[in-house]
Amino acid sequence: AIADIERAIRLAPNDERYYGESAMLHWYLQQNEEALQAIDAALERAPEQSYHYNQRALIKTFLGDYAGALADLAEYETLNNDELPPSALDTRAFVYLMMEEFAKAKADYKAAYSQDFRSPYTLLGGGIVYAALGEEEEAKALIEEGFKKLAELEVELPDPQLSTLMVRAQAILDKQ
Repeated sequence: AIADIERAIRLAPNDERYYGESAMLHWYLQQNEEALQAIDAALERAPEQSYHYNQRALIKTFLGDYAGALADLAEYETLNNDELPPSALDTRAFVYLMMEEFAKAKADYKAAYSQDFRSPYTLLGGGIVYAALGEEEEAKALIEEGFKKLAELEVELPDPQLSTLMVRAQAILDKQ
């Protein structure tokens, strides 16, 4: 797939979509430096495409650049009429979770839930956060719902974010 996307980039070097796809492929393979280079190239070509900032925030999170991830999400918010959609709220909550700023993560997960956004990402992430805050009953319910949704979706190859959430959520269930 990477060879195909590299060929597409050679054929259409100004099409930012191919760089975004390249970034996602590299991120899935946990090649975060390559992913960052590709998403930076996408943003050079189309800085108005807010969804690339969300993608770059995830990549930066896995590189440990939490401040950079939050800055990208702030840029996304600015480009999106000062509002984050639920998927970007989920990303910011994940950044806060990784920073162990659980109260901020909880606020973003709750905001996503209030918009009826209950994906495996938000449910597992929220469950982890609630557990960290000592709210065991709510944590268990969210994690169980997250794993149920994950089974319904039949995800065979989870991305790095989902993999991280699955491992951490399962560890919480195993302790209970």
